[in-house]
Amino acid sequence: DAPVVELAPRRDARRSSVRWLAVAAALMLIAALGGVLLGRATAGSRTELADVIGRSDARVVALHGDGPGDASVVWSSSAGKAVIVGTSMPKVPVGKTLEVWRIDGDRPTAIGTFAVASDNSVKVSFPVDLAGATGIGVTVEPTGGSKTPTLPIVMSATV
Repeated sequence: DAPVVELAPRRDARRSSVRWLAVAAALMLIAALGGVLLGRATAGSRTELADVIGRSDARVVALHGDGPGDASVVWSSSAGKAVIVGTSMPKVPVGKTLEVWRIDGDRPTAIGTFAVASDNSVKVSFPVDLAGATGIGVTVEPTGGSKTPTLPIVMSATV
């Protein structure tokens, strides 16, 4: 008596293959994005960025503005932080700083201020959960920040 081996229908095997291909493609995309963002980060923020982007709930959005600027925001609710990584950031006058805001509908909440490096890049993290937010914005504020955003918003993203 030879043991009976049941084989799954061929259709299930194809579905399984398609799922594996989709998972592999998603992982490759996340790895590529992580590599680009990690390449932009300094060693100090590299660990925080790796921690955030390595989470299963990590999200990435690009910050856009009317002027110069190339930045991304990576955040994870499980990590409880957001990391801003960018190049060619807007110039900030002496006595001013950039401030990032969580936007909930029409209500902005200050997340924190940050400086731009001499090469106009930025690598900074903030302890914040952006889950449920409708957007994120960056404004030019007096050193130390403001209670409400000074318009215009120089960079923003819908989250």
